[in-house]
Amino acid sequence: MGGPIRVGVHILGVLKRNHDVRRVDLLRRLDAFDDPSRCVKAPRSVDTGSALDELFGALSDPTRRALLERLLRHGPDTATRLSIESPLTRQAVTKHLQALVDAGLAERSRHGREVTYAATPQPLAEVLAWLVESSPQWDRRLARLRRTVG
Repeated sequence: MGGPIRVGVHILGVLKRNHDVRRVDLLRRLDAFDDPSRCVKAPRSVDTGSALDELFGALSDPTRRALLERLLRHGPDTATRLSIESPLTRQAVTKHLQALVDAGLAERSRHGREVTYAATPQPLAEVLAWLVESSPQWDRRLARLRRTVG
């Protein structure tokens, strides 16, 4: 699970520590039924509509993940300063930052002529919650597949 969420691990440490407790609880709940058709169902607590799709879309790009990680670690910054540390042009960095803003992973604020971008880690908690809910269901499905194939 660390791979898809690598960007926000240092911000979501508390949630990650609680992951094992939630996972055990979820596994107990999953053991209550053994219907394969229910193995992969959307968690009730997270909207799986376009917002979650947009989050995963934004996180699927390595450049956006790197920019988000930079904003999470070092705080708000401008596209110009972010492009200095990158092989990308300022315009390309701005385009990627706008995708993060559209997904709710960053916000922009104008200070005079300067536009500053800041990470908003709350959507990462939603992604993590979805992954925590979904991963035990996939683990069970994969275990069934291994038993069937193996």
